[in-house]
Amino acid sequence: MRSKIGTLLFLILIGSLSVGCRGQVSTETDAGSDALYEDAGQDGGSDPGSDSGPDEGLDGAGDDQADSGQDAGPDAGQDGAGDGDANQGADTAEDRLSQQVQSAMLRAMAFMRSIAIHGGYAGIYSLDLQEKYGEGFYETVEPGYIWIQPPGTPSVGEAYLRAYNITGVAVYLEAARDVGRAVAWAQRLEGGWDHQGDVSGLEPTTVSFERVSGQCTFDDDISQGGLRFLMNLDNVISEDWLTESIALGIGFFLDSQFANGAWPQWYPLRGSYHDYYTFNDNTINDCIAMLIQIHKRYGEAVYLDRVNL
Repeated sequence: MRSKIGTLLFLILIGSLSVGCRGQVSTETDAGSDALYEDAGQDGGSDPGSDSGPDEGLDGAGDDQADSGQDAGPDAGQDGAGDGDANQGADTAEDRLSQQVQSAMLRAMAFMRSIAIHGGYAGIYSLDLQEKYGEGFYETVEPGYIWIQPPGTPSVGEAYLRAYNITGVAVYLEAARDVGRAVAWAQRLEGGWDHQGDVSGLEPTTVSFERVSGQCTFDDDISQGGLRFLMNLDNVISEDWLTESIALGIGFFLDSQFANGAWPQWYPLRGSYHDYYTFNDNTINDCIAMLIQIHKRYGEAVYLDRVNL
C-alpha cells in the first residue's frame, strides 16, 4: 500500500496550528530554533517554547489554578473568583494543546526533510520510501528528480513557509529555502516548469544554477505554483538566485501570453491541442491571478495591462 502520508500529515498539522497555536512560539536566536529541530527530529523532544518540557504549567501554581477552576462547582461564578480560576484552567489546557501541535509540527517537518531529494519531493512515496511517483502510480519519479505538479515540491514549500510565518521558528524558513532552491534549479531555461525536474546536480554550496531548455506547462497549476511559491518566499528572504528565478518566471508568463490575453497549455508551442487557449484545470484563471499577484508584489503597470488584454 502506498500513501502521501508525509505531505498530508504535515499539511494537516499546519492547518491545526490555526486552532491550537496562539502565537506563543518565539525563538530568540537561530541556535534556539536548531535545538528545537534537533530535539523534535531525534527523539520527539520537548515542546517548542518551553524549557521545562510538555508538562510545564501542570506542576505547582498551574495545577492549583486548573484544580480550583474545576472544583469550584456551579456556584463559583456567583462570587467572581471561580470564573477567573476556570479561565486560567482553560488557558492552561489551550497552552498544552498549542505545545502539542507545535511539537508534532516539528516532528513532521523532521520526517519530511529526511525524505527530501536535494530539497525537493516526489508526489507519492511508498510506505517503505523505496518507490516514488508523480500524480499517480503510472508516473515513476526517477532518482534525482522531484515533482513540481501540486501537491508536489512547491506545495511542501508553502507549508514550511506558512509554518514559519505563523510561528517565527527559523528552521521552517530554512526548510522553505531548501525547497525554493530545488524549485529554482528545476526551472526550465524558458522560465516555466514541467511536471518534474532533475535536481541531481544541486548541492548546498551551489551558487550558479544550470537550467536546461524544454517544454513548460500551465496545466494543473504547475508553472503558476512554482512561481507563486518563489514569490511568497521572496517576501521573507532576498537572495540573488531567487531574484533571478522570479524574473525568469515572470518573463515566461509574459512571453507565452497570446495577443488576446489567453495562454496555451504548453509553451513553447508544441502542436495539437496543447497550443489551444486552455481553460481546463483553471489554467487561464490561474494565469490571470498570477499577473495580479505579480502586479501587487512588484508594482509595474505592464503586469496589470496584460490582465486587461
